[in-house]
Amino acid sequence: MQEVSKIIFNTTFGNGTNSTLTNLTLRMEEGSRLFVASNVQMNLSDTDTSTIMNGITDAPTIQRLGNYKNFMLHLSKLKINQAVNLDDTSDFFLTN
Repeated sequence: MQEVSKIIFNTTFGNGTNSTLTNLTLRMEEGSRLFVASNVQMNLSDTDTSTIMNGITDAPTIQRLGNYKNFMLHLSKLKINQAVNLDDTSDFFLTN
């Protein structure tokens, strides 16, 4: 997923080699969504956005201003490919 993100960012928002998203600041306020996608297939492990910008040259800045959700998937398939503790309210995937 990270390699795909890098290619998309560098070609769509840049010159094919480097991204120009360094000029973008995402102000993630209470209730906002970082990514909204429809009709996709993802692994749960790929929804951790803390590392999604790794390897992307000149990635945007993400300001966490409130409790926001990383992804909103609509009509999509999410593969649960790692353990999630539904009894632990501090579990990463219950809080993000």
